[in-house]
Amino acid sequence: MAEERWSPVPDYAGWYEASNWGRVYSLPRAAAAGGLLHPKLNSRGYYQVGLCKYGRVTQVLVGRIVLATFRGPCPPGKRVRYGPRGPADNSLENLRWG
Repeated sequence: MAEERWSPVPDYAGWYEASNWGRVYSLPRAAAAGGLLHPKLNSRGYYQVGLCKYGRVTQVLVGRIVLATFRGPCPPGKRVRYGPRGPADNSLENLRWG
């Protein structure tokens, strides 16, 4: 696997960063609680995290966060597609818009 790289999450720069390995880090929580978010499995079998900004929490799929961070916004009519390792693997190499 490639070296882990971190980049700011679009619309949440200064709040969250995502890695190409499929991890999400909270910058405001970094000093207090370690900062690494622990994704929860939703009812459809996909991992999601709650991103909070100005007191408003939005549940977002980890795959969508990683793709938006490293590949840009979702093209119209597309969604997250998972590779052969399925939705349990949110690494960039297992994801694409499709």
